[in-house]
Amino acid sequence: MTVVYRFVAGLAAFILLVRAGIRGLWDGAQSAHWQERLGWVKVRVAKRPIWVHAVSVGEVRTAHLLIGALKRENPEWAFVLSVTTVTGRREAHRLWHNEYPIVYFPYDLSGAVCRFLDRIQPAQIIIIETEIWPTLYRLVARRGIPLTIANAKLSVRSVRRWQRFKSVLPKPVLHHPWVFAQSHDDAQRFIQLGFDRQKVLNAGQMKLAALHAKAPSAFTGWSSPRPIWIAGSTRDGEEELCLAAHRLVLNKIPNACLIIAPRHPERFEMVANLVKSQFYDCAQRSKGDVLGLTKVALLDTIGELPAAWSLAMVGLVGGTVGSFGGHNPLELVAQHKAVVVGPHYESIRDLIDPLVNAQLVDVVMDASSLSEVVIRYLSNPEFARVQGRAIYDHLATLPSPLPLLLQHLSTTAAHT
Repeated sequence: MTVVYRFVAGLAAFILLVRAGIRGLWDGAQSAHWQERLGWVKVRVAKRPIWVHAVSVGEVRTAHLLIGALKRENPEWAFVLSVTTVTGRREAHRLWHNEYPIVYFPYDLSGAVCRFLDRIQPAQIIIIETEIWPTLYRLVARRGIPLTIANAKLSVRSVRRWQRFKSVLPKPVLHHPWVFAQSHDDAQRFIQLGFDRQKVLNAGQMKLAALHAKAPSAFTGWSSPRPIWIAGSTRDGEEELCLAAHRLVLNKIPNACLIIAPRHPERFEMVANLVKSQFYDCAQRSKGDVLGLTKVALLDTIGELPAAWSLAMVGLVGGTVGSFGGHNPLELVAQHKAVVVGPHYESIRDLIDPLVNAQLVDVVMDASSLSEVVIRYLSNPEFARVQGRAIYDHLATLPSPLPLLLQHLSTTAAHT
């Protein structure tokens, strides 16, 4: 099975490189720095750094919280951040500028990973959420480099998939990492997969630290006295439902405005065309359009959603209307805003279920129920404000796993 995995990993790497080259014909960012994918990185650090890996935008923001806290506790530490996606790299540069080296994560090939490790010489490795790469895990365990999975989550589907390939994840490899799981269920799934029970901790949601972090800078250019609601991090098919709901909202509140923030940049143009086909006009942030009297606006930029939530009275958490499991609602909660979710919030159930049970968060099933909830909040700004504050107060009391994680990482560093 290990030989099969290596063949499949090599074939996948070849296909991904070809695809990146083709996409690079019209978007140079897609093919830039391709050498890093094969482990050829140009990194200069004065000492052995902490290598932090974050897949895309959401994980990069979590990494930003973690690295900031680590830097305050250990100002002498050096860091290297790796990402997987182009949007993740853009967000990392926006948050850190040139403070730390930012590179692409290498393909899971022995040569690529070895070159990467030889060049970076990490003192320890932190992976944000869940990235299980057999070759990386094997080589890191062999070299004795401490590996920690922070804010770790693992779905039932992922456990089933990886259990079919147990031979590429032998026990010595799985017993090497420390796992700081988001929930009890996540912790049990890691143990079920074969990770060392003594090293798997039910630590909680690290993103809760975002509630106590400095609020994003003011969102300029789109301030408006009109009643606004936002559908953030929407996925395929969710925009149509939001637009249908907004038409019903406009029947009751004619000056209402909906701001849609799609999850993936490659869908920006498609969503803009969808909005224009139904509402004839679409104010696009990327083009410098103002809100004016437009009924629907498109937040088609990277990294502005956390601040944009401040414009809304209520926000819909994307990925919950369609069967995507839901995305992080804490940036919305941090702005003290009312929260609405669809029925599919499996990935954030630990956060949302207590709020639903306390009647602080509404669960909507379709365009009609979504419009009713939005109308209720937009018609009563004080009610929206009170609900938003109550949601924040509820979640802000939950313990953050950050202190425990910081202690572990500092102890690990002291022994390397």
